[in-house]
Amino acid sequence: MNKNLKVIISAGVGGLLLVIVLLFSIHHVPVGMIGIETNMSRVTGKVYDSGWYFTVPFATKIHKLSIRNQKLELPETQGELSGQELVYMKIAMTYSLDREKASDVYVNYGSDYIDTLMPQTETFDIIKGTVAKYSIDEFAQKRDEIFAEAKNNLNNKMKERGITVNTLALADYRFTDEMEAAIAQKNKATQDRKTQEEENQKNLQKAEADAKVKKTTAEGEAEAIRIKADAEAYSNQKINDSLTDNIVKMKAIEAFKEKWDGKYPSVVTGDSDMFFNLGDYLNK
Repeated sequence: MNKNLKVIISAGVGGLLLVIVLLFSIHHVPVGMIGIETNMSRVTGKVYDSGWYFTVPFATKIHKLSIRNQKLELPETQGELSGQELVYMKIAMTYSLDREKASDVYVNYGSDYIDTLMPQTETFDIIKGTVAKYSIDEFAQKRDEIFAEAKNNLNNKMKERGITVNTLALADYRFTDEMEAAIAQKNKATQDRKTQEEENQKNLQKAEADAKVKKTTAEGEAEAIRIKADAEAYSNQKINDSLTDNIVKMKAIEAFKEKWDGKYPSVVTGDSDMFFNLGDYLNK
């Protein structure tokens, strides 16, 4: 019985030791991270990508560092534009660790490397130096371009240290109260001028439209008068064409009869071929 108990205890101890060995031998590097190998606390230079790995227990360890895009929000800082206007900026950025320099970063700075490799003071100085080249109007209109330039300037410093700045953006900004008031007044004057120009354009378009309507109306009236005149001329021509000699003579007789005293005069018209004896017609 004692012998069996010893066997059981030995098996249990052996199993426990095996589990411990396995725990210290098997390592997992998650996606988005890399593993830095150390042997007896000394960095070997070997870098592991994401996955499962088996190493010498106790002596070999794998230290994990993130190579993901990491966010960093900087506190508000004061900058100066080319015209000496003060601007207060809140800046947001993302950065990542260069895989090829991860071992050096870990050896020199450990896991908490960002504050040492990219100190806020130096970061602000680079950004402020870039912003200082631009006027207040350029800053308002070209913020994206300005901070793209600042990002490039930062990378010129940080890449050699193993840090890549992936994005750099102006999260918020403000000017002094006096400058804000001046900007608001300038914007109002600009908007008022734009509104007046739009109103003037509308009035000009309306005047041109009214003039066009009047011209069209006048042309229509003139055309109506011409058509009426043509119609009257045509009618008179028709009447004139229909007046034969006999009709003229008959009209003259009808007029004479109204005032006739019973005598038979002879009538001569202005044309010699229009001579006739009125009595001949009156007796008919």
